[in-house]
Parts: sequence; structure tokens; C-alpha cells
Amino acid sequence: MQKKVLVIGIDGGSWNVINPLIKKGGLENLNKLLRQGVRANLESCLPSVTAPAWKCYSTGKNPGKLGMYWWQNVDIKNKKFVLNTSLTVKEKEIWDLLSENGKRSYVLNMPLTYPAKKINGAMISGPIVAFPEKAFYPPELQSLFPDYQFFPEANFRLEKEKLIQEIYTITEKKVAAAKKFITRSDWDFFQFTFFMIDDLQHFFWKYQDKPHHPLQNTIQNFWQFIDQKIGELLKLVPEPQQTYTILFSDHGFTSLKATFFINEWLRKNGYLSLRNDKLSHLLLKLGISAERIGKMVKFLGLLEFAKKRMKNKNLKVISMKAGKSLNEQIVDWEKTKAVATSEGPLYFNQNILSSEEIQSLKKELSSKLQKVKFHGKVILHRIMEANQIYNGPCQNSPDFILWPEEGYEISGLTGQGQILSDSQEGWSATHKRNGIFLITGPHINSTSRVLEKVNILDLAPTILHLLDIPLPKDLDGRILKEIFS
Repeated sequence: MQKKVLVIGIDGGSWNVINPLIKKGGLENLNKLLRQGVRANLESCLPSVTAPAWKCYSTGKNPGKLGMYWWQNVDIKNKKFVLNTSLTVKEKEIWDLLSENGKRSYVLNMPLTYPAKKINGAMISGPIVAFPEKAFYPPELQSLFPDYQFFPEANFRLEKEKLIQEIYTITEKKVAAAKKFITRSDWDFFQFTFFMIDDLQHFFWKYQDKPHHPLQNTIQNFWQFIDQKIGELLKLVPEPQQTYTILFSDHGFTSLKATFFINEWLRKNGYLSLRNDKLSHLLLKLGISAERIGKMVKFLGLLEFAKKRMKNKNLKVISMKAGKSLNEQIVDWEKTKAVATSEGPLYFNQNILSSEEIQSLKKELSSKLQKVKFHGKVILHRIMEANQIYNGPCQNSPDFILWPEEGYEISGLTGQGQILSDSQEGWSATHKRNGIFLITGPHINSTSRVLEKVNILDLAPTILHLLDIPLPKDLDGRILKEIFS
């Protein structure tokens, strides 16, 4: 019997969103899978964010071994913020090991697979994509999908209705591409990822509790759409009785209580120094925020003009993700003692600080950060060093990982004039560590419907085991033996 593994990834999938929709009678395909298989909360990595979570899944290794801690790493030595791509990770992924063992894989739309790599099979990259011609393997695949689109053109904050429609269109095209491959009988491993629900939940969460608002059902409707597309894909699997279906997410979602601007805190406490900051201060005194500037641009009819000024529109994705953090040009590296990115990584400037000064600074910052409160509540769950979290050697690791309490977002932005904000003008939801896990297939122990604990690092070794591939010795995850009857 030729066993197959079908993986359906949902960026930001969360049981606290899915379960109420099922109780209302929706999501019939997900509900059917739940009745057939084994489910669990899936514990993500720290930080619990798209990058590095998807690479932790595909390698079975922790962020320290991967050298990836957010969409960007901070290269203190060279005074740079470095955008992470598929080239960042040197460890072998599921499809690399399968290729080495003669197994065929199709991988579509998974984040951090750009540029697409050579595998035994085919790959179409997921976000972030800068140049489409590098997003297809083999390269001639691009000619089969001339109107393939990777990310919306619409502005997330200013063109909501247009954005929603574009997300449906883009997802439909990506599913159509998946359908072309999934009907083939030659694959051993197939992965398709639904990505845009993550962004919809970030931006549209607040409307769910607003009856009669035109955007109230945006998230619910898109989950119904995802459920429909999952059903369509499952019907096309060539050998369903021999196929294991795994559905999982890289993290969960929850309502946003407040945002902690870590670099603004570092700046106001004298640890971070910026160049050319006079303009930011002037705008703040005048009460002109980035949000207000955006609304003015839309009001004056300059939005389309601004878009056209971007030569490569796919780079908008990069600017949106990286825009949550600092720009290396505005950091005064000669005066800065510490700098951070979004989601928790914090770095000390080893170029100007001795080892003794760094150790002293660690104690000082740890003490101060533990006292940061919002409406009387501490916002940081834990402050840890990389070697306290990650097993094995850590590459290019931050000195601290800040782990927020559930519902709090850490932003790398600065120049906003405030350290804490409960504004929901932009995001109204943030990540939670627990995502979703579900597996169905031959010999799956469906009498034990709910597992106590599954870690994102467990997926790679379990998938390799299902396909009879020898496991590398340095994996951090384990085979989920308890799922088998």
C-alpha cells in the first residue's frame, strides 16, 4: 500500500474561532474530519508567529537551530535588519528528506518558502514573495499560471471591501492551482496552506461583536469559504483510503487587549537612540499619526498614485511585515545599547558593550520590563534568554525573548509617542500560542478523540514516520505514537 500524507495548513487557525462556527451548523467538512480523527491544541514555538513557526513545523527543529526568530533578524555586528526567507534556514525540511528517499512532494503557498527550492515534485512559494519568477519550481510552472497572484493590491486599512474581495479571488486561484496537482497519483506528500485568514482576523476581529455592521461576518464567511475549499480538495485525493490528512495552524488567535511598543520603551528609557528623529517628534506634537496620514491620502485621492510609485507591488508585503519594526538607517548604532523587533526578540549592542556590561544590562532590563503594566496588569508573562527556551546551539539568537501575556502584542515600531496603546484602528486581534491540530487516516485511533498535548515540532517526525522515512537524530520533536490504534 502506497501511503500518502495530505497536509492542510491554516495560518492563524484557532479552535476558539472554529468551534463556535461548528456549533452553529457551519464548517461541515471540518466537522466531518473532527468526527473521524484525533484533535489537539497545538503548542507553537516562541515567538508564536508565522516566521519562525512554519519552519519549525517543516524541519522539526526549534528557532535556535534555524537561526530565525521573526520575519526579520537583527545583525548587530553589521548593523542591519535582515529579512528572513527560505534561504535563511539551512536545515533539511520534510520535502528535502522525502526527495532523498525517492518520495514525491507538492508544496503550495507555505510561508517562508520563497524563493522556491528544488525538490522531487513541485513548489509554489507562499508569502513573502518579492519576484514571482523565483516563486516557482520547476521555473516553467509559472507559465501554467499566468494570472497567479501572491498578495492583495488593496490597502489593508483603507480599502476594506476591495481587500476582502481580492482575498477571495487570490485564494480561489491558489486552490485552483492545488487542484491541478492533487489529482495526480504520483505524490506521496502534498501540502496546501490557507494564509490570508491570518490577516483577516488581525484586521476584522473587532467587527464580530458589532451587530448590523457590514463587516460583522467577514471572518465567519471566510472560514465557511475555507471549509468549502477543503471539501473540494479532499474529493480530489486519488487514493483517500490510503491517505493521512493533517490539518494544523502555526498559532492561534485572540482579541487584542493592548500593544506594547518595545522600541519606544527602550528609547524613552535611554537604551535606544535614533537618528533624524526631529520629524517624528514634530508630527507627534501636531497630532499627526501614521493612521491619520493614511486617511488624508485616501481623502485627497492619492492612494492609487502612491501605489503606482511602488515599482514592484509584491514588495508591499515586505514593507507591511517589516514595517512593524525599525529601519536600520534610523538607529544610531554608536549610542544604542539595545534594540528589538516585533513579537519579542531583543538584542544588546555587542559592538559597544562589554560582556560584563551586557550581563549587568540583562538584570537591569529584566527587572524594569517585569514591572511594565497596562491598567494595573503585568503584560509580560516571562523574559527569557535564548538558551532557556531552545534546545541545542542557538544561531544569531536574540539576548532576550519577551513572552507577552495572552492578548498583548509586542510591536517593534517607535516614534509613536506612546509605550502602550489599546487602539484597534489597525489590528484588533493578535496571536495566541495554541493553534490547532487534527489528523485522520488509516489506523488512526479515533476512539481517543482529543490528545492532551501536541507541539509544532512533533509534526515533521510524525509525517516522516507515516511515510517510512528514517528520522534525523537531531530533531526536537517526537513521533505522535498515541494517535495510532
